[in-house]
Amino acid sequence: MARACVTCKHKKLKCDGERPACGRCCKLGLPCEIPRDKRSDKRKVENGTSSFVFKNTGRKGRKHGWDKPVAIDDNELSSAPPLEASLGGEFVRGSLLEPTTLAWPELDEVKLPYDLDIEEFLHSLDYPLGLETTEPVGKVTSVFTGFSPVGEDQPTPYHVLIDTVFSDASHTPVSITKAMITGIADKVDRSEDESFLLSIVLAIGALTLAKQKYAEQRQSILKLGTDASDPSYHIKTPLVANEAVNHYQEARKLNSHILENPSAHGFRGLVLISNFLSGLLTLEAQMFISFHALQVAVAIKMHTNKETGSSEEDSGLKIAFWELWCSACLFASFHGRLPPIRREEITTSLDFDLKNEYNKRFFHLRVEIAELHCQVAALKVNGLASSVSERDFHTKVSTISQRIVELEALFPQTESNFYRQELLTLELKCWMSQAIMLEGQQRLTRKLSIKSVVEARKLIRELWSYYNPEKFARGTMLSHLDWNFTYPLRTATMCAFTAAKTLTLFINSVDYLTFDFFDYCLSRKVLEFLTGVMSINKHLLQDLDNYALR
Repeated sequence: MARACVTCKHKKLKCDGERPACGRCCKLGLPCEIPRDKRSDKRKVENGTSSFVFKNTGRKGRKHGWDKPVAIDDNELSSAPPLEASLGGEFVRGSLLEPTTLAWPELDEVKLPYDLDIEEFLHSLDYPLGLETTEPVGKVTSVFTGFSPVGEDQPTPYHVLIDTVFSDASHTPVSITKAMITGIADKVDRSEDESFLLSIVLAIGALTLAKQKYAEQRQSILKLGTDASDPSYHIKTPLVANEAVNHYQEARKLNSHILENPSAHGFRGLVLISNFLSGLLTLEAQMFISFHALQVAVAIKMHTNKETGSSEEDSGLKIAFWELWCSACLFASFHGRLPPIRREEITTSLDFDLKNEYNKRFFHLRVEIAELHCQVAALKVNGLASSVSERDFHTKVSTISQRIVELEALFPQTESNFYRQELLTLELKCWMSQAIMLEGQQRLTRKLSIKSVVEARKLIRELWSYYNPEKFARGTMLSHLDWNFTYPLRTATMCAFTAAKTLTLFINSVDYLTFDFFDYCLSRKVLEFLTGVMSINKHLLQDLDNYALR
């Protein structure tokens, strides 16, 4: 009977037991990685050979139109042709991606996926907050009535959405300024890359404004103590939520142009998509968009810019490049890929005039942890490292961990600083724990060390102290998350899955533990909660179950 890779499993496809049915796995030569497919075999014989009945027939006839939402196709998304060398096991070298020779083969296959159900997303934000319903998350119930305007009958003006993104002067998106985006919005004739960037900023602003208005209704209901089952009780989705989808689709129309014509504005837009529209995209989609954004950055020589730059836009662009590289390294280690470019191949300055000491130290720590993730990615792709590199890895881990402790001890001057530092410190801890767990999984499976298990148990408790239904219900978290409110949820979700997977590997390797093990149960609770909030990642629960069955 055939085996199925993860993509085939989700799409209910068959493979021949030797090669996966998805194009990405075939192209990369990846083996099937999940348990044997136990569904009935629907093969038939044609001309003396076996053929397979695919349940999602009609793919070849599907049009790649933009006039209406289309379902994400993992085969198309995962092809990522410009990055074949990196994904195949080799780092991208400096000879690649010269602006004069930049080529994007099979470009029509590289689309920004449409994976957003704004109604389900906002309902998922609401669901864990004590508004109980017998329906599964995402179903429309008496509690949720779909798109209904809340005192709105006109599209939200651009300047309102832009103001929402830049509402906190102490924390704004890097690489862009309010003056830059306002200037683009005021233009009558915009270039394609300007329109692309503006659409992404407007989508983030609309999604954030929808979240705020939705949360205001929710908090009002909670304060009144209204019974959620009361038929008169309704939370209406703000009309601006639909605008987020529309702006996002406008950006998708320009994706091909942005990839064919690398520019600073195109890079800025791709960075914003990858890092701050996490609720709209699968983790794999975010990885490939990050890789493409890095490719655009290399094409415009951002990786070799040694000048510090005095303007806010110039320094912000470089910070965005480093933040993107850090995210790409995290995605690479999580998915078992090599990042497109190594740290030693980057000469762009790290000397920035950041606003305060905490931000400066946080920024440099994140870059150093990303370097660890590069080592982990190489370890997962190329096998066990030498004892020297292993010692070097753990020496760096010890040094960075101590610096995180020192950073956490800095005294916050305001309430806003306190909550922001709490969140950012947890972000660093997640990144560090992720590297330690992934690095130690091979020794765990060989029964040489349980260091990854120790780290997983520690991280799960950290995550539970911050992400739990009781804390959500008190409204003490969402009020401290602004335009990037999905970004920390993404990091926490990835790390919670890795911790749960690590504990699963440990339980399966010994006879004296079962899946009633407290830390595993807690890790699953955390993951269920996080995927309940960002339901696009719900497949991680099934992936975890697949590991448990091995």
